[in-house]
Amino acid sequence: MRSGWRWCVLVLACLASSGCGDEVPVPPGAPAEQILDIQLTLVDETIVLGGSLLCKVEGAGAIVPAAARVVLNGAIDGRPVEASIGADFVETSQGLDVSVGWDKLVNILAISGEAEFQGSLRVEIDDLGGGLKGIDELPTAIIFFRESLRPGLDLPSQLEIFADDQLRFPAEGLLRPGEGTTDLLVDGTFSPTDGSAATLVSAVLPVAVGASRQDAVVHWSVVVFGIKPGSFSGTLRPVNNHELGGRLEGDTLNATIALLPSEIDGFDPPAASRGQIMRALGRGFISADANLGQSMFFTLDGSFRTRGGTVIDFSGPKAIQVAPEAVPSHTEAQLVLRSTVEDRGGVLTLVGLTAAPGSFQGTITPVLVQGNNTVFGRPFQGTLEVAPTLQRVFVRFLPNFSEALDSFGMRNVEPEIRARIFAVLERDYAGVNIEFSDIRPDDFVEYTIIEVGGPDPNGAGLFGLDNSAGKDTGNIRLNDIVGSQNAESGDLGFYVFGGVFIESFRTFSPSLDPGSTIASGNFDQIFRPFMPALGGIPIDAAEWPDGPRVADIELAIFSMGNLIGGTITHEIGHSLGMSFFQEDLFTDSMRFHNDFDEEGSIMDAGQNRPFEERVEFGDAPKPHFNERNSAYLQMILPLP
Repeated sequence: MRSGWRWCVLVLACLASSGCGDEVPVPPGAPAEQILDIQLTLVDETIVLGGSLLCKVEGAGAIVPAAARVVLNGAIDGRPVEASIGADFVETSQGLDVSVGWDKLVNILAISGEAEFQGSLRVEIDDLGGGLKGIDELPTAIIFFRESLRPGLDLPSQLEIFADDQLRFPAEGLLRPGEGTTDLLVDGTFSPTDGSAATLVSAVLPVAVGASRQDAVVHWSVVVFGIKPGSFSGTLRPVNNHELGGRLEGDTLNATIALLPSEIDGFDPPAASRGQIMRALGRGFISADANLGQSMFFTLDGSFRTRGGTVIDFSGPKAIQVAPEAVPSHTEAQLVLRSTVEDRGGVLTLVGLTAAPGSFQGTITPVLVQGNNTVFGRPFQGTLEVAPTLQRVFVRFLPNFSEALDSFGMRNVEPEIRARIFAVLERDYAGVNIEFSDIRPDDFVEYTIIEVGGPDPNGAGLFGLDNSAGKDTGNIRLNDIVGSQNAESGDLGFYVFGGVFIESFRTFSPSLDPGSTIASGNFDQIFRPFMPALGGIPIDAAEWPDGPRVADIELAIFSMGNLIGGTITHEIGHSLGMSFFQEDLFTDSMRFHNDFDEEGSIMDAGQNRPFEERVEFGDAPKPHFNERNSAYLQMILPLP
C-alpha cells in the first residue's frame, strides 16, 4: 500500500509533466539525483521461449517507480553485447519484480535460437519525483536462453501420501508461467485396503515451480485416487507442454504409492471458548466441494466433564459431529465450537459441548466423504478443553463519528477520546471475561459488534440503542450486532437502527436544547471552550498537550470519553441480557432497566442517569453494575 506522501509525490509529478508519461521533466535548478542502494536478485538464470528475465529488487521502498531498466554488458556466445533494455515492474510486499519478456530480449540482443550470456547485469529504477534512483549490479551473471527444456523429477520408487497431499521433490527443467506447463502423468492401478474392487488410474497432475526450477511441488488431488486408503502401482512420467516449443517428456518412473488414512496430531489452541477458531492439525484433510461431492467432518465420541463435576455422555449414537469452518490446507482444518441451543418452555438454553466449560475425553476422528463413500480416519485419543465463554466485542467507529467530533470541536483529540472510551469499558467490565477492541477479531467467528457514529438514524435523539432482537438472558448469542438496521426489531415495534449516537449528547446543553429535561449547565461549562455552536474555538493539534488550554482540553477528553464509553457499556449490557431479574431464568420479563433509580447504576433507565453521573463530574457517584447485575455477569462470563 502506498503511503500518503508517496501519493503526493505522484500527484505533484503528474501536474509538473505534460501527461504523466514515460519521461518526467526535472525542473531547472533541481537538486542532484540521489542514488539509493537496492538489493538485486536474479530469480532464474534460464529463460525459456515465451518466458521472461525476472529479477527481484528489495530496498526500494523510498522510490515511487516511474521506469526500470535492465542493463546487460558482456558477451553472448563470445559476441560482445552492451544493451539497456526497458523493463516492466510490479510492486510487491517485498519490493519490486522487474521483468523483460523473451521477444524484447532476443530482438535487442540479436539472439537466434539458443544462446548463453556471460557478463554483468544491472537494474536501474527511476523515481517518479526525479530525486532518487535505485541501482544494483551483479558483476558476474550467466543467462541461458533455451527454446525448450526436458523435465526431470527425483521421485522415490515407494511413496506415502495423504488425501489432498502436497509434496515437494527435487527436479530439473520445470517450466514457469508464460513458458508453458509441467505435468505429472500417473498411470496404473489403485487397490483399496478395504478389499473393494481395484480401479484403473490415468491422471494428469500439475507440477508447480517452488523456490526454483529445481523444486517441484505436486498436489495429489483426491480426484486421482479417491479417499479410501489403499495402494497404487504404476508409472509416473513428467511432461513439459511448452507454450511455443511443443511437448517434451521426461523419464518414466515405476512407483508404488500408499494412500494413508487421515489423522490428527493435535489442536491449537488446546482449549477454546465457544465461537473461537480452533485449528485441528494433522494430515489428509479435504475441503468441501459440491462439484466433486466431497466434504469432511470430525466425530467426537466420549464424555464431557464440566468444571462443576457433571459428566455428559457423548458416546456412540450421542457422538457429536463438527464440520470445519474452513480447510486452508490438507494439514489444517479450522473448527468452531458454536453455541448449541434448545427451547425449553420458551426459554432458550445452552446445551451440549458449549453449555459449560470443561473437558472432553475420548476419540476425535476425521471423516472424509466423497460421493457415496464415507471413510473414517485414524482416531485421535485425548482431551479437548472447552474454556469459559469469552465475549469479544468489536467497537466499530463509523466515519461519521469523526465528523461528529468536529461539531464538538474535538476532532484533533480523537485518539485520546478513543483511549478513554476503552479505559472506561475495561474498568466497567473488570473481573468479567469480556474483551473490547476497535480491530475486528480474526480468531473468533462469534463476536458482538457495536457501532459508534454521529447522528441517530432513528430520528429520535437516542444516545444509544441495542437493537438486537429480544432479551438475551444467559448471553446465548455471542454475535449480536448492535448497530445498522435490524428488520426483526422493527417487526416487533422497536426502533430499527442500533448503536451509539454521539450527536444526541447535545440535548444535555441548556443553550442548545432549552426544552430538555435532562440538560445540565455543566455540559456547557465543559464543552463551551471548544464547541462552535456554543461560541467555542475547536481544539488545534498544536495546543495539545502543551497549550494554554490543556486543563480544559483534558477535562473535555475525560468527559467525552466517559459519555461515549458509558453509553457503550450500557448498550453492551443490554446485549448481554441486562438488566437481569431472577424471573428471566424462567420467562422473559421484558424489563430492560433497573426498576428504580440506583445512584450510579449503569443499567438504570436513561432519565435516571444524569449528565454528571455519566461524565463522572465532581462528587457524582461512580458508574457501576448493581449487585444483581454484577452477579449475573459473573454467572455468564466468569474469568478462567
